[in-house]
Amino acid sequence: MIMVNAKRLWCVMSLMAALLVSAGDVRAEIPIPSNWQGEIVGRVFNKVFRLPVTIEIRRPLPFERNPFHLFLGAGNPKDIGHLYLASAMRFNTSRGPATLRYLSIFLQGNQLRARLTETHGAEAAKVNGFSGPNVSAVQASPLMRDVLRNAWGPTEMFGFSRGTMLTLRFQGNRLSGIVQGAGNSYTGTSSSVVYQARMAARRVR
Repeated sequence: MIMVNAKRLWCVMSLMAALLVSAGDVRAEIPIPSNWQGEIVGRVFNKVFRLPVTIEIRRPLPFERNPFHLFLGAGNPKDIGHLYLASAMRFNTSRGPATLRYLSIFLQGNQLRARLTETHGAEAAKVNGFSGPNVSAVQASPLMRDVLRNAWGPTEMFGFSRGTMLTLRFQGNRLSGIVQGAGNSYTGTSSSVVYQARMAARRVR
């Protein structure tokens, strides 16, 4: 009986050790917190772009319900290819602070997959998006084409639709990733536009 109990205890301890090592490996492969900088290259509508990119990973916001908080930004809103992705945002409301989650993040070893599961357009809190050519002007009638070009210039901002995907693979102090999704102009005056890009970055902090 003593030998049987000892064997069971050994098995339980071995299983607990394996689980602890596995959990530690995930955190080691995706360092939290960390900042990364690099370059993103891709295409939106019929334009190719190359921009600097920044990725930030830190502890999740209150009530975010993700393993960590993720932010990814590239360029500025006037740049074709500009990108803004945040896993969640904190807002002040009349009833106090509130957290809105946009991305659902899943981890598998050294790989992160994030899917845009909610845009929060109904709450007028749509934040994840990108910049592309002024597609509304291109697709407008001849009467409105010059009006839209003069109003917005050569670029236009689009809000990502549900289903947009981000994949990041971490290898030591370097990462690589892919963003793929589609979106409509914030003014609702264009058809859906596809955004596809690859990135590579290095940890800076």
